[in-house]
Amino acid sequence: MVPAPEQCPLPCQRCGAGMSPAPDGGAPRYADVIPMVCRYCGYAETLTRDDRVRVSRERVALLRMAQDAAEAPARQAEQIIGMRPWLGGVVVAGVLALNALNGVATARESIERAGPAMDAAARLEALQSVCVTPLLGIGLAVGMFGGWTLAMRRYRALVTPGRWARPPLTPGAPARCRCCGAELPAQWGAMVECAFCRTHNLLDRAVIDQREALLLSETALHQSRAAGVIARANEFSASFGRWSLGGAAVGAVAGGVVGYALALALASA
Repeated sequence: MVPAPEQCPLPCQRCGAGMSPAPDGGAPRYADVIPMVCRYCGYAETLTRDDRVRVSRERVALLRMAQDAAEAPARQAEQIIGMRPWLGGVVVAGVLALNALNGVATARESIERAGPAMDAAARLEALQSVCVTPLLGIGLAVGMFGGWTLAMRRYRALVTPGRWARPPLTPGAPARCRCCGAELPAQWGAMVECAFCRTHNLLDRAVIDQREALLLSETALHQSRAAGVIARANEFSASFGRWSLGGAAVGAVAGGVVGYALALALASA
């Protein structure tokens, strides 16, 4: 069934918000010429019924292309998350921990066999390599995992709200597509697909509970776009590397310090 022209979402050329027929002084919706107006930035234009369907499809397609380009880093980051690269670090840390325990036990046996003939400096030297080196690796792996975990939590906190459907304009009305602004099917689920642009929208209670706040932020977003300011957060995927390297550096330093302190403690025991 082909939707009526007034049912097709018509994104504004200036800010991307969904336009609607002019409420005051506009022609009736069944007229051949329909004046349209954006309630966010005030942009107005007049379209015929046939042109409205064509223009709607073209603009929705352009919006979808722009959204796909903007969300490309997020999709790449999700692929990396799905691969679970931190599992390798956990395995390496476990192997290093077992080797460290074995090395410390061997060094302790050597020290006990040597007895008083081995002075404190020699005991420290014997224990230093078996304590510092493994703990350095363990700290590196643990720090990388910690940095990755913090980056993933930050990523989800920033990205998830961007996938919420737009809140309903009036209480009880359907939620709207985050891309084209069309009304979504009356259903609940983790992801609801828009019938016009096929964009998947996250629908949860937050969309309803935070309706007023989301409407205000939506208005501010469209008004900023109308002013020519478009802010996109495409640097999320790069933050995984920065946080992982930072965590690895901190973990390596902490592991080295703990390993040296452990060697000192065992040498003086």
